[in-house]
Amino acid sequence: MLVVALFGLSVIESGGVFQTSAKPKQPDFSGSWTLQEPETVPPNIATTLIVKQTITDRTIYGKPMTPWYSAIEIERRVGTETRSERHLIGVGGGTVGGIREDGTPVDHKTEFSTHWDGARLVLKTATYSPADSLSSGHQETWSFGDKGRLVVVVTDQASGLEPKTWTLVYRRF
Repeated sequence: MLVVALFGLSVIESGGVFQTSAKPKQPDFSGSWTLQEPETVPPNIATTLIVKQTITDRTIYGKPMTPWYSAIEIERRVGTETRSERHLIGVGGGTVGGIREDGTPVDHKTEFSTHWDGARLVLKTATYSPADSLSSGHQETWSFGDKGRLVVVVTDQASGLEPKTWTLVYRRF
């Protein structure tokens, strides 16, 4: 087995397969997090987050590629309830209305996306009613703050109401 270290990047050759320990350039939010001031936020905000980011460093053909975070799994604990979700990073999508059995159109549609904005991870969801009017929207922007704290800025919007924004600070536990 051959091990080579270049500028902090190690490459291991074993049977013709190369593995790299290089990390993606974006932040890794993986870990267990607890909300610093849970008494100052609405009751539907998670007081505990368990986060795992997936690193992809191979193409679908098994060839090495520049590593990147391809997904984030979030377990949110709200009171006694646990909600699990998985977001593919760099992917957006949604749904569009169709036609009901009686032939009337469904104008409802949804959108979602998860993408990097520099060193911040942005998760968005939105629901639209007829005429593409926003019915509801939710956005989270994740970043690191002072002392390695996880800062999540949450903005919720609802039709006819002013957007509400909370800045949540979590610490590792």
